[in-house]
Amino acid sequence: IKLNGSLLSASAEQTFSDRLGSVTIQADHVQINNFSQINTTAKEAGGTVVINATDTVRIDQGGINASSLVDFNSPVAGQAGNISITAGESVRFNNARLFAGTNVGNAGNIVIDAGKSFVSQSGAISAGSGDGNGGNIIIQAPERIGMDQGLVTTRAGGDGAGGNISLTSDVVRLVISPLVQSTAVNGPGGNIT
Repeated sequence: IKLNGSLLSASAEQTFSDRLGSVTIQADHVQINNFSQINTTAKEAGGTVVINATDTVRIDQGGINASSLVDFNSPVAGQAGNISITAGESVRFNNARLFAGTNVGNAGNIVIDAGKSFVSQSGAISAGSGDGNGGNIIIQAPERIGMDQGLVTTRAGGDGAGGNISLTSDVVRLVISPLVQSTAVNGPGGNIT
């Protein structure tokens, strides 16, 4: 499955948590290229994005957005959606953007199970909240994790707790000033493992 300059959307201006849209992609190879975007955003909550590839997942100048669009004046708290990417062989990012965040409420979780290796060039993986708990970010690849520039961040606003970040591999290589950070304002920061 290849998205090239495309938009794949299950979004809504307003919705409730039991009516969320979601996107599930299953293939041998998945490519998201040329500013393609997958959106599961909604006013009060974001939907789930699941990508399962038996071989490879590659995102080149593309992104995935599972955020809540709730604003700070809303009477309800938002809940960002979760993003899950699983590959049998590898996951490769080049200027990829993954976001599971919200202004008010809890951020979603981002989980990447890269099969053997995960490599990110100038990518941005973020699960933050302006007033709530930050989401957890988990990246696992048995052989190696490589990050060249880019960032992996989770943040919490208000009294929320920062999410946890976990990078699991035999080799973890971070070069040219990548940022791996979990922050909070009044609550505790998250753990980085």
